[in-house]
Formats: sequence, C-alpha cells, structure tokens
Amino acid sequence: ELQIFPNPSYSKITVSDREPLGYLVITDVAGKEVVNVFSQMNKTELDVSTLPAGVYYVKIRRGSTKITRKIYVN
Repeated sequence: ELQIFPNPSYSKITVSDREPLGYLVITDVAGKEVVNVFSQMNKTELDVSTLPAGVYYVKIRRGSTKITRKIYVN
C-alpha cells in the first residue's frame, strides 16, 4: 500500500510502498512538474520546503502502473 506522509507537510514528505517506487513526479494543480526523481528503493524522502503553499499531486509510475495522490503543502 502506497503511503505519503506527513500530509499536509511543511518541509519534507516520505513516500513508501512495498515495491521500489520508480519514477516520482510532483505536479502543481496546473500540471507543471515541480519535482521529478527516480527511486529504486521502496521508501524515499522528498523536500517540498521550497514549494509555495497549495495542493500538489504525487504521481508514481512503475512499468504500466500509475498511481496519483493529492498532497498539501503549507
């Protein structure tokens, strides 16, 4: 089960799953990519402290699997 915490966040979020995460992209509500990383681990920490407060989407892509979750940055 994919977990993203803390949500809302002020500085960093942790993304974890049972499988390696693969490509992680954070986009703003307009669809603009603000963070783009690749992780071969099943847990990674992303710095969101420089992002303006608002709603963002974490998108994970591994092979044909695509997962999107909403996060809040304060």
